Amino acid sequence: MKGPKHRKLSSTNVVQQLCPFVNYACSSFFKHIAHVTPTDEDLFFALTKFLNSSNLLSWIEHIALNSDLNQLIQAGIAFKNLLQRRASYLSPIGREVALLDSWSNDLVRLVTKFGKNLLATPTSIFNLIPPFCPSGSAPRKQFAASTRGITVLGLSSTTWDDCLSTIVSLQEQFLALACSDKYFAIGMSSGKIVIYNNQTCQETRTLKHKEAVRILQFGRKSHVLVSTGNKSLCVWNLTSWEQTWEFGISHQCLSVVLMEEEQLLLGALKNNRLMIWDLTTGDLKDSGNWTEDLEGPISHAHRRPIAASFCTETNLLAVVYRGQDILVWDLERDTLHETYCKDTGIRSPTPDRKRSADPGATGVIFSPAPNATLLAATYADGDLVLFDTSEGIVKHVVLANAQTLACSPNGRTLASGNSSGTIEVFDFETLKLLYRINSGEYSIKCLAFSTDNHRLLDIRGSECRTWDPTVLVRQDLNDENSDTVSVSTVAQAIDLESSDDVVLITSLACNAKEDVFFVGKEDGSISSYEAKSGRQKDRLFRHADGVSVLSLSFDADSHIIISTDSSSCVMAHQLFRDQQGWKSGEKLLSHRAGVAVDQVLSDRNSTLVLICTAKHDTLLSISSSESRIVHTIAWQERGPYRWMCHPNQQDQLILVTNGVAHLYDWQNLQRLTGSEGILLEGSILPELAVQSVVSCSNGAVIATAFGEKSQPFSESKLLLWKSADFNMRSESAVPVPRYTSLAEKIKRIIGSDGRRVVFLDGSNWICSADLQATKADEYQYHFFLPAEWPSANTDLIIGVTHKRDIIFIKRDEVAVIKRGLDNVEQSARSISATRPSLISARKAILDVRS
Repeated sequence: MKGPKHRKLSSTNVVQQLCPFVNYACSSFFKHIAHVTPTDEDLFFALTKFLNSSNLLSWIEHIALNSDLNQLIQAGIAFKNLLQRRASYLSPIGREVALLDSWSNDLVRLVTKFGKNLLATPTSIFNLIPPFCPSGSAPRKQFAASTRGITVLGLSSTTWDDCLSTIVSLQEQFLALACSDKYFAIGMSSGKIVIYNNQTCQETRTLKHKEAVRILQFGRKSHVLVSTGNKSLCVWNLTSWEQTWEFGISHQCLSVVLMEEEQLLLGALKNNRLMIWDLTTGDLKDSGNWTEDLEGPISHAHRRPIAASFCTETNLLAVVYRGQDILVWDLERDTLHETYCKDTGIRSPTPDRKRSADPGATGVIFSPAPNATLLAATYADGDLVLFDTSEGIVKHVVLANAQTLACSPNGRTLASGNSSGTIEVFDFETLKLLYRINSGEYSIKCLAFSTDNHRLLDIRGSECRTWDPTVLVRQDLNDENSDTVSVSTVAQAIDLESSDDVVLITSLACNAKEDVFFVGKEDGSISSYEAKSGRQKDRLFRHADGVSVLSLSFDADSHIIISTDSSSCVMAHQLFRDQQGWKSGEKLLSHRAGVAVDQVLSDRNSTLVLICTAKHDTLLSISSSESRIVHTIAWQERGPYRWMCHPNQQDQLILVTNGVAHLYDWQNLQRLTGSEGILLEGSILPELAVQSVVSCSNGAVIATAFGEKSQPFSESKLLLWKSADFNMRSESAVPVPRYTSLAEKIKRIIGSDGRRVVFLDGSNWICSADLQATKADEYQYHFFLPAEWPSANTDLIIGVTHKRDIIFIKRDEVAVIKRGLDNVEQSARSISATRPSLISARKAILDVRS
């Protein structure tokens, strides 16, 4: 089965039916590998020969076409098992062993990182996916070396990190998370419950709760999923994917659990009530208030709990009240079991006992291990405390600053997440730190372990990440004959692209004439980078310490760079170039606006600078001798707005705001249009705000992007206008009708390469459209970005160079995607944002004995 040198899509491709033997060989490949004799050298070298050929890509394409990516994961596992069995007889070294070991991991990552792209476009495995793999991975080394194909430069990572998968939904907030043996589920603010395959991390199903989802809980034995909101609780059948029961609740659930062979559902509510539902009949079997018989200091009848946790092994319920001891309730006897304080463990529930002033617990979780008697609690002062409920003592205390907890199903591992986005993994028995993930992103909302205890999932903001660290792959204490790989439990720490010595890039400016671009960073520095490598060349100058550079603009003719920082300071510097590179010369401007700067614009040659804020637009004249204010416009109220230089009239500015455009004189900032301005007709809804204005088609067309005011990550609506319609005599402008279908497909306008407008679509594809093409509504797909690149937690900073390379800022690094726009996967005409899967297959036979 041979793959093409360069596989592209087109509407003329025809899907050919492969012969039955090829279908069988592709789908059963991993099953036969599992039965290979580990000492069979001929077969081993035949296998590595296959992995070293383009036949491998055709096999992956075939699997993706049949939508069963789990076969790739099973093949990777089979490769790993073969190497482990082989190591018992032969030396585990050599080029072939390294190749097989690499692909055993790479196949899994291809699915979890690029599975959505593979399913939508199976042919992407040939020339789109390999360039975005780490430089040390087999796909990148074997299949991304072409000097004519896409090349990604500038990133330092050589291997896959421990993050197995990243799921991003910018229009949602992720609130709940749960795992079963087959699936994991994410509950969202809109009420959507999205079900994903545990192995492939690909979406399989969507359910709809009628309100924001607060808790998710899978059944361990029955095929059910429980979802709770503020006022309702639903039970879903995972065989039929239908809602089985819906129960109304008066207050929000803090915790739910399935008991009695999962025929009973228990819920602990914020009004101190325990609800018990019979899932065989749908009836409320019992309810009660666990505070009714409590008196004295432990009486919580008028307090509202903030957290709760069930333990099915010991039939206990732990409840947390703000600033109070932990109350542990015996579910079987329906009575108070004990109360626990941070310092001593069990506290006697007598009213006259003197109470110590501890900070109060904020969260609790039991170990679910059989016969386990461990209870972990987080406290407001940052301590993580481990109690032994059989002895009523404090076993261990560590500082974790945790705000959410999760325990592995086997009860051996405890994970915590804090407000700074850091995840820590502990041994539950000793609270020994095993693993840490450092991140400067949103705080952790929820954590969950996979049912095999080997993966950890987290949700924060609009992202869900799946982690697969080797530290979680440990032998079971009670299974001496386990063939699970044993690994060291020495604490490991990784940085999710954020640490004290990492300086994030916060702004970008491309050079319209040379192979260099400029970036501003969060430490106030401005540096030049080489487009041919994506590496930093020279540090030019810096703003004050501790301020981020929020925007940059560079004029290629005058070599003047204008920078704006988070303290509202705007600077202009004259740059020059010598034999060593770019250098900073004279400072031409240093102006402090006093309030946040929204936009900075300069005229041709950068002799005039317009500084825009919510209250004022100030025009300044700059030169080597002095800078002075020319004119200021004061605004009493203004909606979202964007300024741009008129593409056809160098002495004019265009202001777009509230569905109207006005023309202004560059020299004195005087308005040239009447009070009504130029009405922008078309379907611009009142709730849409202008986000960007870009000149395209060599100045003949103006592209505007509008988005929802309250949702900064919402997809944009693109409208195109003829530049000639923006003149002093115009009363209105009408969108170019030929590109109306393009309006709904834009996530972000990237820029223009002169004739074409370049944009990112809703499926993270980099696309472009020739606005002067003879065919209306036609645009091209070039390549897609990996799912984790357009992060929900950072601003999207992306540009296009004069050589049509794409520059993408990835936290503290720069990815230069060369020849990306030269690669054309498909021309689209009025089609949806989801790309169709069109492939050209042909008959072949795998070069592997089975």
